[in-house]
Amino acid sequence: MTDIDSSSSLTAMCRDRFPRHEWLVADMRNLALDRRFHGLIAWDSFFHLTTDDQRSRLEVFRSHAQPDAA
Repeated sequence: MTDIDSSSSLTAMCRDRFPRHEWLVADMRNLALDRRFHGLIAWDSFFHLTTDDQRSRLEVFRSHAQPDAA
């Protein structure tokens, strides 16, 4: 599992608690990973974005999703 958060301190804490996960510090508003995933979950973070940022993130999410992603 790959987890992404914009907070480096929160990511460090989570890395200690959940060492089997891959933890990345990044902002979903400018996310550009060179890979695709079988599923994407934005939890509540997506709803903290402005409406315009939400719309533009859908394309970013699509670009990070496998063709058969959930």
